[in-house]
Amino acid sequence: LGIGFCTYGIHEATMALWMPYDHARPLEDIRNMDRTEKRSSIIAVRDTAKGTNRFLLYRDVRWECDFFPNRDTSGNVSMEKPELQEWLSDKYGIPKSSFRLKYLYEMNHSKPSLSHHGEMRDYMYRLWVADIIDMPQVWKSATFDIGGLHCRWATIADMEADSRIMEVNEDVVDMVKRLVA
Repeated sequence: LGIGFCTYGIHEATMALWMPYDHARPLEDIRNMDRTEKRSSIIAVRDTAKGTNRFLLYRDVRWECDFFPNRDTSGNVSMEKPELQEWLSDKYGIPKSSFRLKYLYEMNHSKPSLSHHGEMRDYMYRLWVADIIDMPQVWKSATFDIGGLHCRWATIADMEADSRIMEVNEDVVDMVKRLVA
């Protein structure tokens, strides 16, 4: 026990000499602890019919804006995939056998939060693409309601022309444009 404490003491003394804890480190530690990070999985549900290049959006009443389907990120990619498949199937009324879900990319982004009076917030987005293999009948309309959600199909150009989408979610639209569209 004594040897263990001596070894630990020598290690800590060495670390204090090599990396002193000066006035800058506590401030950096506080900044790192205060990082407010929102972690979301974004699902770009793509209409794969020939030449359409449309994506599914739902209307968020609180934000008064259309968004890609999304939910809080949980766990690692391999753990999250079956949960997302189940969620997408249940929430949007599409059988799991009617779409292929694939993980694409993870992006960190800082931007002013509209819901926090412009305070800078950190966002971590995990981007998934869901290609529709067999579109449900109700989804074949340009707009439709499912599970209490008002949904519509939109191209990236449609989204870029919508000032509210670009105000709230330009970073996500750009990510999808770069990696999926």
